[in-house]
Amino acid sequence: MSKIIVVVKKPFTKAVAMEIENDLATYQKLVEGRIDSFVLPGLWDIFGYCNDSGKLMHLMPNVINTDTLEVLVGTLVFFSLDSERNESSLSDEQIARLLNYLDRYSLPKELFRCC
Repeated sequence: MSKIIVVVKKPFTKAVAMEIENDLATYQKLVEGRIDSFVLPGLWDIFGYCNDSGKLMHLMPNVINTDTLEVLVGTLVFFSLDSERNESSLSDEQIARLLNYLDRYSLPKELFRCC
């Protein structure tokens, strides 16, 4: 299996770009369960995976989707898609735009008593 460059954002931490194996097992391990996909507003060429049952599992809050006002919880993994709609590496420009969004809309630990 090939490796790709993704951005991983854990709750209450800075997002980091990293190289991972491009397979379902790796995505599921990162989000700690079954995956669900999403996009963030203004970042239509960047795609994300989160835990499908994250809210039911009471995973920690992470980022606000400013389009839907939904709070995304747990670890998030971001990637691009190739021409065949398979996961692929993010470009430097995509990473920069994504990190800007995540810096602005990540939820700080201080808002929550639970953490």
